[in-house]
Amino acid sequence: FLQVVNEERMAAAQAGESEREARLMLVINTVNQRSSVLIEQATERLRQVMSAPDPMMMELSISKLVAQGGADETFQLLLEANRDQAAAAGATGPAQLMDRLLKKTKTEIQRSKSPGQALISQLISEGDRLKRIELLTEAFTPVESLILASEDDKNKEPEPVVKPPDFIEIAKAMIRNFGNVKLGDGTGLKDRVMEIVGEAEQVSTDIYGESMTAEEQQDRMWNDGTISVFDLETLEQQAEAMGETMPWHGEMDESKFIEGFNKQGIKNIGG
Repeated sequence: FLQVVNEERMAAAQAGESEREARLMLVINTVNQRSSVLIEQATERLRQVMSAPDPMMMELSISKLVAQGGADETFQLLLEANRDQAAAAGATGPAQLMDRLLKKTKTEIQRSKSPGQALISQLISEGDRLKRIELLTEAFTPVESLILASEDDKNKEPEPVVKPPDFIEIAKAMIRNFGNVKLGDGTGLKDRVMEIVGEAEQVSTDIYGESMTAEEQQDRMWNDGTISVFDLETLEQQAEAMGETMPWHGEMDESKFIEGFNKQGIKNIGG
């Protein structure tokens, strides 16, 4: 980011655009100041971790730090920089320790995420399409819970680890918040996530079937004369799997009711 901004600043300077150059310089200084603060905070957190008496206690400190939200990107970059610096100096022991703490940090962060967030992070870092399909299939396939807390749990329908609609919403939020970020291989995060969304829709369709449109649902009911509650449940599950909403969900448009009847289907009598 700073490299791009600095190039823009130099171009503005060469073009004689002093006001634009000054604004860009202000951006650079602000980012540098903020980065210095973040590095100081991360250094202090790392110092506290390293003050533990042994590597196991250090890993425990890492776990606590992640739970408190203190193992941010700056902290991870600092661990990585210390590891690389120790390795370059031939200090094998310290380098291995820093690598161990870095791996522990990433593991704990992954564990702290929701199943959907953990899944999409794993998919983004997975370059093999077939492996991504395998991960999506495993996450979307309904499974029975092995732990039954009560008698009511025995009657529950099998559920997937990650529900497709929830996954789609997480993907949309990631695109909104980080869509312009570039991955390590130069691919835009938005492009990678959109590719994953396409694969998720394919897997969801393979598992739950093709979702019917509202018009197709109405045509089927008209042609069949009726539709069973079991068919309605199936249609709802298919729609939810595709991130869609059934016509009878949510608030209904009262202008579409038969005259004289309310939204509960009860005939209005009197004024």
